[in-house]
Amino acid sequence: MVSVIRGYFDESYKDKRVYAIGGYIGRDRDWSRASRQWKNRRLADRIQCFHATDCESGYGEFKDLSREKRIQLKTDLIQIVHEHEDLGGFGAAILIEDFLKVCDSSERARQVLGPDPYFLCFQVLLMAVCEEFEDGGAGPGMKVACTFEDQEEFSGRGAYAPNSKQ
Repeated sequence: MVSVIRGYFDESYKDKRVYAIGGYIGRDRDWSRASRQWKNRRLADRIQCFHATDCESGYGEFKDLSREKRIQLKTDLIQIVHEHEDLGGFGAAILIEDFLKVCDSSERARQVLGPDPYFLCFQVLLMAVCEEFEDGGAGPGMKVACTFEDQEEFSGRGAYAPNSKQ
């Protein structure tokens, strides 16, 4: 039987200073338990899909929720994930100013790093996830499936990894 590890990630950038990607990863059975609680909590406030930015700002589905209700929703959802200890949190962050300085230092740096910190952050995150499962003895036949928030402008480069093992 093949065991599947799933990860769900989203990106964030703050005041054009830091670019970050973070999320959680776990086995299917662990996600199954957590997702039932997560869904029930969301639906209690009639939220179909939780999006942190919209919740924080009171946009979209969150426009009818008071600030206090939005804070409580976020707190409850964080608590649900926290209670499921088999879900592991991962994150990576790039200081945008430093990224731009390195890119400006040479043509080779621009070629390697690309025009945007997203892909570098994406790579650092995936390296951390892979290192964790390599060290943790994930076992033969282990499959990893990661879902990232839609980033159409980066999807081609992030979705295809030449020379990767399937």
